[in-house]
Amino acid sequence: MEGLVKAFGGISDGAARFADFLAIGRELKIVRPLVAKLNTEECRYIHTVVQRHLDRNERPATRTDAFQRIRSMNAPLRIAGLAQWLVATYFDTRSPKHETTELRHQDVNELLKRVRMRANPPTASGVPSINLRGYAA
Repeated sequence: MEGLVKAFGGISDGAARFADFLAIGRELKIVRPLVAKLNTEECRYIHTVVQRHLDRNERPATRTDAFQRIRSMNAPLRIAGLAQWLVATYFDTRSPKHETTELRHQDVNELLKRVRMRANPPTASGVPSINLRGYAA
């Protein structure tokens, strides 16, 4: 396959973008259930890591490396990988050059909001338990 790609002069921008769209979609099928299973403390940890990296505008790992950590049997490594994957995917999709990239960015923002809401559950009075900052859109 690689020989064919070289023979035709590489992969076009559209083909690469579509391949990335599909890859993120496959990864989201694994990430969404993991986010749904997180407890409050894990969500707080992930929120803290994500917010720190977004504030510094730095990527902790590539999306591929972070996804490999998500698939680990080691729970702390899996949680750290999940936080890194969310940050890396956020950065990969934040400047949409095409509507497919924008769709994946919306998917990632939805997961980030879910983590933030679960990290800060409301008390009996309906007021959030701690003050967490939101994510930039």
